[in-house]
Amino acid sequence: MRTATTQHHLTATSTKKQHELFAIGAPTSGLVVPISSISSTLLLLFAMGIWRSANGRRLVPIRTDLNPFALACGLISAVLYASMLVFIPLAWSGYSSASQTVSELSAVDAPTRTLWVPLGIVWALLYGAFGWAVWKSADSSRGLRITGASILVAAVAGIFWPPMHLREVLAAGGATLTDTLHIAWTVANGMLTLLAMGFAAAALGRRFRIYSIATMVILLAAGAVTSMDAPKLQANFPTPWMGVWERVNIVAWLLWVAVLSATLLWRVEHGTRALPLKRATKSNIAQRLRSMRLERTLAPADTLVTP
Repeated sequence: MRTATTQHHLTATSTKKQHELFAIGAPTSGLVVPISSISSTLLLLFAMGIWRSANGRRLVPIRTDLNPFALACGLISAVLYASMLVFIPLAWSGYSSASQTVSELSAVDAPTRTLWVPLGIVWALLYGAFGWAVWKSADSSRGLRITGASILVAAVAGIFWPPMHLREVLAAGGATLTDTLHIAWTVANGMLTLLAMGFAAAALGRRFRIYSIATMVILLAAGAVTSMDAPKLQANFPTPWMGVWERVNIVAWLLWVAVLSATLLWRVEHGTRALPLKRATKSNIAQRLRSMRLERTLAPADTLVTP
C-alpha cells in the first residue's frame, strides 16, 4: 500500500512538474510559441514566394564584382558547424547524439562547453561574413538584401546565445533567466532562418524556390517533433529520438546555407546579372531605346550625315 501511494505521489509530482514547465512566467514558457509562430511565418513566406513567382521574375540582377571568398564563407560555415556536430560529442563520454540536444554541448558546466563556445564564435563570424556578402550581392534585389540582413542578425545573435543548464539542474529546479533567454534565442533564430529562406526563394528562381520551401517544411516538422520532447528534457526523463530530430532540422538548414552559397558563387563566376532574354520587360526595352536616342542626339552632326 505504501509503495503504491509513493508511486502515485511520484507520478502526480512528475505530471505537475511537466505542466509547470509551460506555465506563464516559467523558464520554459516560450516553448509553446515556436510551433504557432513558425507555422504562421511559413505560410506567409510561402505566399510571398508564390506572389513573386506570379510576377514572372525568374532571376534578379546581382553584383559580379564581389570577393568570392565572402560568399564561400556560407559553405565554409556549414562545413564547420557540421564538423562540430560530429566531433565535439566525442569529448563527452556520456553524451548521446541520438537522445540529447545540441544545446547541451554548450550548457553551463558541460564538459564540452570549452570546445563548443570558441568554435561557435568562429562559425558566427563566418556566417556573418556570408550574410554581409549576400547583402552586398543584392544589387537591386530587395529579397536578397533581406536574406543577407537576416543571416547577419542571426550570426551576431549567435555570438551572444545564452546557455541552458544541464538536464539534472533543470529537473532539480535550477533553471534561471539564462534558460528562458536560451529559448527566446532559439525561437528568434528560427524566425530569422525562415525569413532568409523565404526571401531568397522569392529572389533566385523556381528551382531554388521549390527547394527552399521543401527545406522550410522539413524545419517546421522536425522542430515541432523536437519541441514535443522538451518537457521530458526539463524533467530529466529519457528522450530517445530528440537528438535525431533536432539534427535533421539542423542538417537541413546547413544544406540550404551551402546551396545558397554555391548558387550565388556560380552566378558571380558566370556573370549572371540580368533576367533571361525571354523575360525582358517593357521597361528594359524602353530604357534601351532611350539610350540609343540619347547617343544619336549627342553624336557630332557630321557623323550623322551619310556621304
